[in-house]
Amino acid sequence: MGPSLDDLAKVLATARPAWPDKSVERLLAATNGAPNPSKAAHAAELRIWLNAWNCRIPYPSEGGDDMLIKSLDEWWNRHRRRLVDTPLHDLDDRGLDAYANAYEELVDVPAGINSAAIVRTLGPTASSKLLWVLRQQSAIPWDVAIARAGGNGSRMDGYRAHLVKARDWSQQISAEATARGIDHLSMHLGRGDASLVRIYDEWCYLTFTRGIS
Repeated sequence: MGPSLDDLAKVLATARPAWPDKSVERLLAATNGAPNPSKAAHAAELRIWLNAWNCRIPYPSEGGDDMLIKSLDEWWNRHRRRLVDTPLHDLDDRGLDAYANAYEELVDVPAGINSAAIVRTLGPTASSKLLWVLRQQSAIPWDVAIARAGGNGSRMDGYRAHLVKARDWSQQISAEATARGIDHLSMHLGRGDASLVRIYDEWCYLTFTRGIS
C-alpha cells in the first residue's frame, strides 16, 4: 500500500525537500492562484510549467495555431465540474472514476507539433502532472518508472489504481500519525506544508524512479 511513517521518513531523509517548488509558485502567480485551462493565457502558462517539469511540450510556430490551448479548453469544459477539489483521502470511488476518466482523455489530446512535424499528444506523464497542478489535493502525478512499478499500465486503469493506492496510504499514514501524537505530519517529515499527495509522489519518485530504499 505504501510506506510506514518510519520507512517514509527514512526515504525522504535521503533527499532535500522538493517543496516549495519555484516553478509552481511562478505558475500560480501568473494565474492568480487558480490556473484555468479554458483561458488561453493560463494554458500557455501551463505549458511553460510542464516544460519546467521536463515534459517537452512543443511551442507553436509564430503565427500558427496553438493546439494545446484549444485542446485544454475543450477538455476542461467537459471535465472540470466532475473533478471534486477535495483531499484525496476523502475522495470516494465516484470521484476516483472522474479523475481517471479525465486523465484518460487528457493523455490523447493534441499538444503541439514537434521538430519532426509530427503532432504530439500530451501523453501519460504530462497529463498526470497537469491534472495534479489543477487539483493539488486530489490528483497525483507520476512518471514512466512509477507507472511501470504499479503494474497496471499507464492508461486509465493504471492511473486509477495509482490513485487508489495513494488514497489508501494517505488514510493509513494519517491514522498512524494520529496514534503517535503527530499533529503536523508534513512538518514532522521536514516537508513544510506539503500535502499528503505531494509527499506520496516524492516517495514514489525516490523509490521507483531513483531506486532509493
